[in-house]
Amino acid sequence: GPGRTVVGRAVDLSKVLHECDAVVNYGSTTLVNQALLAGKPQLMLPTDVEKWLVASRVAAQGAGLAVRWPISVDALAAALRALLHDSHMYEQARGIHRRRAGLVTRLPDEVARFVRKVEQRLELQRLSPLVMCDEG
Repeated sequence: GPGRTVVGRAVDLSKVLHECDAVVNYGSTTLVNQALLAGKPQLMLPTDVEKWLVASRVAAQGAGLAVRWPISVDALAAALRALLHDSHMYEQARGIHRRRAGLVTRLPDEVARFVRKVEQRLELQRLSPLVMCDEG
């Protein structure tokens, strides 16, 4: 059956995501997005409304399951089995990975170009930094 590893220290998440078959998380936006970019289906147990919204969106795209917390051990085991054996979820997660693969490499360059344009505009207009103060 599938193996599992529990660690009590920091790990290289990109390496873990590369090696794992699926991700179990609590709906953290950062981890959910990193797992999607790695093409991994997810079992999400969101702990608040914002995380539930993120998890629900992933589930709606077919790339994972969102389950309400608290959950029984039996129900959690059944959800994990369903995730690991559902090829549709794997395909949906891989599809997101394929569609977004170029974004990860393009985004830093696009942000850098945007920042340069803003700097040039500020220089051309000779604007000083905007200072906001409270007149109260």
